[in-house]
Amino acid sequence: MPNFFWYSVSDIKVVLNQNNEVLYLSRSDIPNDSRDQNSKMLKAYHIVPFRIFFLIKYTKWPKGKLETVEYNEYFRILENGYKIKAVHVESSAISVDTEEDIKFVRNAMIADPLFQQYYP
Repeated sequence: MPNFFWYSVSDIKVVLNQNNEVLYLSRSDIPNDSRDQNSKMLKAYHIVPFRIFFLIKYTKWPKGKLETVEYNEYFRILENGYKIKAVHVESSAISVDTEEDIKFVRNAMIADPLFQQYYP
């Protein structure tokens, strides 16, 4: 894929503690750059494995306040006292959550040399 950066307001940003555990997630810009213009935002890419016993517990928990406010199911895990470990990766992957996102991806695909090999 060509080298590009796509920022969407629908992207989920994440704040981590010093142990690379999730502290907070939001579609809003976090950390807020109103006091420090050099704040680095981390975009969240989700590949989250679960064990069956945990999923059974998870399905029995009601939605918490943060999950309801942020529309992010990972808060149900955090609000119930569990941790989510994060790993830093370099990626130009794109979340496709809006019509604007899909338009961008379709245009980027056309410019991708691999696309030409597979498109009839």
